[in-house]
Amino acid sequence: MLLSFVAFYLWLLKGFTQELSLRRDLRKLLVVFFLMFTTFLLASINSLDPIISIRHSILYCTLFLLAFVTIVAVKDLSQLTLLVKAMMLVGIPLSLYGIMEFVAPFTGLDVDKIFLGMLHSLPGPVSLSEEISPAERSAALFANANIYASYLTTVLPFYLCSLLYYHKIRIRNKTILFLGLFFITLTSFILTFSRSGALGLLAIIIALIFLKRRVVFSRRSLRLWVLLGIIVLVLIIQYGHFISPLLEARLTKDYAAKVHLFVAESAVRLFVSNPLTGIGLGNFGPAYGRYYKPGYEYFNAHSAYLTILSETGVFGFIIFALFLGYVLKQMLSFRKYSAGYAREVLADGLLIGFFGLMASNITCQTHTSQFLWVFLSLGFVAGMLVKNK
Repeated sequence: MLLSFVAFYLWLLKGFTQELSLRRDLRKLLVVFFLMFTTFLLASINSLDPIISIRHSILYCTLFLLAFVTIVAVKDLSQLTLLVKAMMLVGIPLSLYGIMEFVAPFTGLDVDKIFLGMLHSLPGPVSLSEEISPAERSAALFANANIYASYLTTVLPFYLCSLLYYHKIRIRNKTILFLGLFFITLTSFILTFSRSGALGLLAIIIALIFLKRRVVFSRRSLRLWVLLGIIVLVLIIQYGHFISPLLEARLTKDYAAKVHLFVAESAVRLFVSNPLTGIGLGNFGPAYGRYYKPGYEYFNAHSAYLTILSETGVFGFIIFALFLGYVLKQMLSFRKYSAGYAREVLADGLLIGFFGLMASNITCQTHTSQFLWVFLSLGFVAGMLVKNK
């Protein structure tokens, strides 16, 4: 948060010493955020805890500043490409760490304690089933497995699109490289055992088939799908007897599902009680603790959309949806006016990742995570670049 403020402050200083100018799309984005921030403040009128509303308002400001300075910093397509490749590069050690986190308990090791040291006191992974195995859901360096799975929806599409792109232009070494990276990331994704992640993965597959239907169903891609099928079959034969009980334990865990359903119903009731302005930004927890489960403040509605709807009402939800729609429009513009690597990897990766993120947030909440705002800022600036060109 502090770095976001400092970067924005330095940008302002530079703007005052030089000619301060904003591109048209960025000015529109500032207007949308101003309206969104205004509705969030308006929602705080009904808040049970105004301090929490103020803290969340500051949080949204820093998240937007993070997106803003990212957009301002990207001047051309080469810089956008560099940032996307940096995202892909960061995803590799995180995926490997997530796999180690799952495997380590079987060897008696604690990778979090080894690598994080004093930070090991932070909330860690959640056990899957103590009766079946000591396995833990992979969360890597994130707060929980669901947020980690949501993060992976932003990098997995770039590996997939790169795999299809290099296979199409017949560069074998890079095809093999991204095939390996795809399976490493997918493995780590599966080991999160996240139901919201499963929604994101389904959205990724549907978006991939739709956007790349000519490549996916081409005769040349048939060999690639056969190879992928053989690898998946071997992995199922090798590890299916071990993973399937864990999946069953996760999917049949009625208690968690009932809690999430009750929390979602509570969010709807809170929205109905204040449909226009909501119950106050960040106040779902206090309201839930007062009206539905006294003494226990569940931190969110386990859905980004229900949380925003209950906390900020119709006005806040509509403005937030307009913000997301504006970003999507920029991504579509980038895809329309680009070609080659920019279209087939960057544009399609951004679009597929966007739909994966939106789907995972149906039963998860990552709209206050930094990675989401950085991802959205890259999609937004991509559209600006092609329009300026």
